[in-house]
Amino acid sequence: MLTTIFKAVLGTSLSMAPCILLLIAAAPFLRKRYTAQLSHGLWLAVALRMLIPMTVWETRGLTIPEGKPVVHLSNDSAAIARAFAEAPKPDAGGIFGPSAAPAISWMGIAAMIWLCGTVLVLAMGLLSHWAMSQRLSRWSAAVTYSQTLAILEEVKAEVGIKGSIGLYRSFLVDIPLLTGYIRPRILLPAVKIDPVHLRNVLRHELTHHKRRDLWCKLLLLGFRAVHWFNPLVWLATDRAEADMELACDQDSLAGAERQSRREYGFSILAFLPVKPRNSLPLTTSFAGDHKQMQRRLSGILDMSGKKRGGAVAALALSVLVISGSLIGCGAGAVEEAAKPVDPKPIEIVKPEEPASDEAEVIDVADGDESDLTVQERQAEMERVFLDNLDESRAKSADMQSELNKILQQIEFTKTPYLGGDMMWPLPGFYTISSAYGWRFDNSDFHTGIDIDGGDAAEAVVVAAAGGTVAFVNTAYQPGTGYGQYMILDHGGRITTLYAQLSKISVEVGDTVEAG
Repeated sequence: MLTTIFKAVLGTSLSMAPCILLLIAAAPFLRKRYTAQLSHGLWLAVALRMLIPMTVWETRGLTIPEGKPVVHLSNDSAAIARAFAEAPKPDAGGIFGPSAAPAISWMGIAAMIWLCGTVLVLAMGLLSHWAMSQRLSRWSAAVTYSQTLAILEEVKAEVGIKGSIGLYRSFLVDIPLLTGYIRPRILLPAVKIDPVHLRNVLRHELTHHKRRDLWCKLLLLGFRAVHWFNPLVWLATDRAEADMELACDQDSLAGAERQSRREYGFSILAFLPVKPRNSLPLTTSFAGDHKQMQRRLSGILDMSGKKRGGAVAALALSVLVISGSLIGCGAGAVEEAAKPVDPKPIEIVKPEEPASDEAEVIDVADGDESDLTVQERQAEMERVFLDNLDESRAKSADMQSELNKILQQIEFTKTPYLGGDMMWPLPGFYTISSAYGWRFDNSDFHTGIDIDGGDAAEAVVVAAAGGTVAFVNTAYQPGTGYGQYMILDHGGRITTLYAQLSKISVEVGDTVEAG
C-alpha cells in the first residue's frame, strides 16, 4: 500500500514539474496583465492537484462467451500452505519453511524514506507553529485602549467581517501578523503605531482572514511535506506565499485612490525589518524581505486596470485535470516500452483429451461443454467434487504434496525480488471462474485462481513478472494433478505456477520478462 502511494506521488511530482516551470516562467506576463489573485489561485490549484495524486485504473467488464476452456493459475505462499488443511506439512527447509527470506524491494525502501521525510517536514511545521503559539500566548497582552479597539471595529465593518478577532501586543514580534485557526487574533509590535499605519495594518490582516489565507498556508505546508524531495515544490511554495501577499494588497486597496495607496505603501515601509528574517510558521505578516517589498510597492502604486483572468484560470484548471490522465498514459507507455520485443509466451490450446473431474481442474461429466456457461461448469464441478468428497480431497492433498516436494528440490536464485507489482497473466481475458480460497461449501481450499481463457486460439499465458524457469512438467495424464505446468522463479523465493497448459514454449533455465 505504501509503495503504491509513493509511486503515485512520485509520478505526480514528476509529471507536474513542467506545470510549475511554466507558471514560474509566465509570472512576469501574468503580473503585468492579470491580478495577483490569478497567480495565487493557480499555485493553490497546483498544490491541491499534487496532494491528490491520480492513478488511471483500467477497469474491464467483459461478457465471456459460453463454452470456453479454463486456464488454472496457482501460486505458492506460506498463507496458502497453512490454510490448506488437507495438505501435508513440508520440511523446514522447503519453500514454505522458516528459511524463506523476505524479498527486498528498493521501491519499498524509497517509500519508507519518503514517508519519514513527509512526517519530518509536516511535524517541523506544525510543532514550530504550536511552540510559537504557546510563547505568544504567554508573552502577549490584549489591547484595551478604546481608540485602537474602535479603529479595529471600523475596519472590520469596512472589510465585511462580523466574527470576533482578538487584538494583542507582544514584544516577541516586530511586524504585525495574523495567527490562530480556531481563535484568530492579530498581533502588533509593542510599540506606538500611527493611527493611519494602524488602520492599514488592520485592513491588511483582516483581509488575510477574510481570504482564509491561513488555511492556504496549511495547504502549502502539506504540499511541501508530501513532495519534499522535489526542489521545484519548495520554489513553488515560496512563489505562492509571495503572490498571496500581493493578492491581499490588491484586495485591501480595491477601489482606493492614489493617496490611499501611497499611505498604504508608507505603512509597509514603516514595518520593513532592518535585517531580513524568516516568517513565523503558519502566520501572515504585514511586511516581508526587501525583494518582495519592491514587488509589493510596485503593485500597490499600479492603478492600471488588470483582468481577473477567468479564461486563463479555466484553461489552466483543464490542463491540471488532463495531467492526471497523462500520468497514467505515461506509466503505461513505460511499461509497454519495457516489454521484450520477442517474449517467450506460454501458449494454451484446448486439450484434445477431457480434463479431470478433480477439484483443481474444471470438468464437465455429462453433456457438451460449449453449451454451458462459466457458472454452470463451476456448479457441475462442485457437484462432482462433493459426490466424491473423500477421493477429491485425497487428490487435492496428493497434488499439494507433489508440489511441495518439487519446490523443495528447486535451486532458487539468490537474488532478491525486484519485480514490483505483478501483471495479469492472461491478457484479454479477465473473468475468474473459481477464486482463491474456500469453495464448495467450505469443503475445499482452492490454492489458485481459475481464469476463463476464451478461444483456445487466442488464449496466451504470459509471465506475471520477470524470472527464471525453475520447473517444467510436460507429462499430461488425464484426471491427475496440474496437467502440463511450469514454475517461474522471480527471486526472493517468490514463484508463480501456471497449470493445465497443453503447450509450453520455454525450458528450465530460460529467462523470461514480464508479459
